[in-house]
Parts: sequence; structure tokens; C-alpha cells
Amino acid sequence: MKTWVFLLIVLKLVGGAVAADVLALPEELREVAFSEKYGMSDRWKALTLLTFVQKERAIPVLEKALKSKEWFMRNAGLVGMQHVSEMEAKKSARKLLKDKALVVRSAAVDILAKDCGSADRGLLWEQMGDKLNFRKGQSLWIRPQIIKALSEGALNQELSLFLKYVKDDDLQIQKDSTVALERITKRKLSREEWLLYKSE
Repeated sequence: MKTWVFLLIVLKLVGGAVAADVLALPEELREVAFSEKYGMSDRWKALTLLTFVQKERAIPVLEKALKSKEWFMRNAGLVGMQHVSEMEAKKSARKLLKDKALVVRSAAVDILAKDCGSADRGLLWEQMGDKLNFRKGQSLWIRPQIIKALSEGALNQELSLFLKYVKDDDLQIQKDSTVALERITKRKLSREEWLLYKSE
């Protein structure tokens, strides 16, 4: 892609306060991303564009973002890492599964759900019961997100876990647990029948 075409796309994407700064890629993008004088949207776009421009060379900057006190920077760092290094993204996602920000935890789940090995599946199962993923006793939307990811690659040895979550109060969790049980057992039963089901 010709430089001028790329810059036009950049200007269209960023617009606003950051548009002038973006022209001196990539050092200025780094400055915008970590400067509190810019708004959240501009900083997010700057870090995203820096990742696009530098690819693997952006990893140190993304690692810095992952340690930011600001949730949107941690989230942008995680999303950016996913585009430059799957291995580094998974490593970061494992750490951020317990992040205090729900949006960050959700991004971590999305990353770990792809080509999910047994160790990462174990981490996701742990998050189903973590108190961070409840508010006032009610299930937060990350729990259905997790169970859906787990159900898509349901393993025979997880039968008892899915049977447990058929009893969950969250209707979406019940539904996806039922789908997983059907995949594992090759049986199509009602929820009431699954509640009485005994694993062999």
C-alpha cells in the first residue's frame, strides 16, 4: 500500500485531536497512547495503529499497556497482542483472567477460547465460579461467554461439569450446558431429563 493511501486511511480512522499527531508514525503514536492529555478513544486508536504499523516490534509497548492502571489500555494492549503474537496474547490473557475490569476479562476469555488446550480450559472452568464474575449474586455476562466457549469444544471428561451448570440460574448457561451434554453423550434430552441424568 502506498504511504499516502495508508495515511488517508489513518486520518479517516482517527480523526479528531489525534489526526495531526499520527502523521509522524510511530513515535508520536506511542506518545499519544500513553498521554493523559488525550481522551480514551484517541489513545485506544493510537495504540491500535501503532500495533498495525510496527507488528511484532510493538510487543514492548503492548506489554507496557497491559500493566496500565487504566482498563481501556489493558484491553487495547490485549487486543493488540492478539494481532501480533498468539503465544504472547495467550500468556497475557491468562494473567488478565482475574483483572478487575470485566471488559478486560472478557477479552482474555476470547483469546483463550481459540485453540483452547486442557490447561486453558481448566482456567476457564475456574472462572465460572469466581466471585468476580457475579454481581449481587447475579451472573455477569462473562459466564455465558465462558460456558459457550467451553461447550463448543466439550470433552467427554467434562460431562459432570456441564451437568452441574445445567442447574445454573442463568438461562443461557443452562442452554449452552445442554448443547455440550448433547455433544458429549450424543443424546437429545430436555433440561429436566438432564437434571436427573447420572453419568455412567
